[in-house]
Order: sequence, then structure tokens, then C-alpha cells
Amino acid sequence: MSRFWFLFCSFCVFLGSLAEAKVLVITHCYNRPDFIELQSKSLLKFLKDDFEYVVFNDGPTQKLAELIEETCQKLAIHCIRIPQEIHQQPYLLRAAWEDINCPSVRTANAIQYSFDTLAFEHEGIVAVLDSDMFLIRDFSIVNYLGDYDLSGVAQWRGANGSIQYLWNGILFFNMDTLPNKKSLNFNCGSIDGNHTDTGGYTHYYLKANPNAKVLFMRQQLDLTDGDFIVNSYEPEGRDYLTESEVYELVQSNAPLLKLMQQHPDDIQFYLDFAILHYRRAGNYHAKSRGYHHQKTEIIHYFLTSILQ
Repeated sequence: MSRFWFLFCSFCVFLGSLAEAKVLVITHCYNRPDFIELQSKSLLKFLKDDFEYVVFNDGPTQKLAELIEETCQKLAIHCIRIPQEIHQQPYLLRAAWEDINCPSVRTANAIQYSFDTLAFEHEGIVAVLDSDMFLIRDFSIVNYLGDYDLSGVAQWRGANGSIQYLWNGILFFNMDTLPNKKSLNFNCGSIDGNHTDTGGYTHYYLKANPNAKVLFMRQQLDLTDGDFIVNSYEPEGRDYLTESEVYELVQSNAPLLKLMQQHPDDIQFYLDFAILHYRRAGNYHAKSRGYHHQKTEIIHYFLTSILQ
């Protein structure tokens, strides 16, 4: 009886430790320190899990790095500087012809560094969010992930989508159950002659660990040049909604409806409108200051209206 009681108490302690484990939410800030406060406030208001928020500071210049650090200090946010040396030498395996400073490579380095130095050792759930993603309604990562080991947006390359991997922008991992977790590699590069962007090498993880329980985030909405898209990463093609059908989806949410009626360029939604993605805040598509100023004003007005 005493042995049974010991095992029962041990099991209760184990369950309690899972309940107390904080969700580790990490982001990687490159050039938009102004988004840190908005993202932090959106998590504080809408994330229904106990969480720790960590910003990995990947500012490419001393001035940007200092602005990111100062913003985090002002908001009492844990900030970790990514040593810029990892971008000056191959931190991850590189082919001779690859540009080690292209955006995909730099992002892959930053994510891998954050896992190598922090996330792999976390007990519980780790969530990766792009620095320009914001929660816009109540959401629980714990409840969403359930008994799955990982969740993310599926990407496909190659004939008939033979190369499947996870996009780096939004990822959830249960580090307590994820098999062979330290074999995760967020690199980009060529796979069987097919180009992949950041996260492409998660293809090898998925292939080597078929027992990993994966929940793909298939549903999303993408506003680009007037296109309204759902399931935009399905290999068999894109399903387009009409503008009126999209508005019908969000008609009960007045601030969101108003935002979408302004047609902000190139934004996305994930998880049934739980997350708004500003998208391409790193400006790798070389848009003008005016473009980002106008887009930021629209998004900032919407976020401040729902975060009050």
C-alpha cells in the first residue's frame, strides 16, 4: 500500500508540474522595436496561458540593437542579444554558392540560436512567433496543442508536394513529449534540388520522426492585392473566398471588419482569426518608408483599439 501511495503522489506531483509550467513565447526582433510593446500587450490581454515572453535581439546595427534592448528594459521584458558573429560565419551548414547574409539564412540562424541556447532546455511548451504577429482574441496554446507534440503551418516543395516542412513564422512545441527534439534544424537550402526557405530542414525531422504527433495549422486567411485566400499552403492549390464571404466571416467583430475594409496590403490571419500577421516587417521585399508608415498606422490603430 505504501508503494502504491508513493507512486500515486509522484504522479500527482508530475501532473502539477505540467500545470505550473509556463509557455515560453519567443520572438526574434530584427528591425521593428516598435512592435515589441504591441506584441507583449496582445499576449498579456489575450493569451490564456501562464507564459514567459522572451525577445531575441537580432538588430543588425548597434543603433537598432540598442533600441530593441531599451524597449525591452522599459517594458521589463527578458531580452537576449544574438551574437552577430553567427551571421558572419556558417552557423548552420551552407553550400558554397549560398549568401550567408540573405534573409532566410539570417532568420534560420536566429531561430536555431534561440533553441540551442534556451528553447531546447525548456520544460513545457515553446511557442515561436514572428515579431510582427499579434494575438487579437482570446486563445490558449495549451488547449490548442492538446496532446500533440508540435504544430505549425505546412509548406510544400517539389513535385506533388514531396518536400514537406514547417514554416518558421508560428510554431508550437511540447518539449516534454517531442521525440528527438535536439535534432530539430531550422535551416534553409536545397532539398533534392528544391529551394526551401527558413525552416526547410524541418523536413528531415518530420521524415525521421514519423511518430511525432503533428497538428498542421491549415486554416489561414491572406490579404494580398485584394486576394482573399484560405488554406493557402495546401499542395493541391488555393481556395479563394470572395470579399463578401470574408466580411461575413468577421461581421460580428466590428474592429476587425473595419480593419479588413481598409484593405491593408499583404497581411495574414491564423488560427480562426486569433492571430494577425503584419507580414514582411523585415522589409526584404524592399518597400518604401511611406508604404510601411501607412500600413503601420492602419495596424496600430486596430491593435490599440482592441488592446485598451
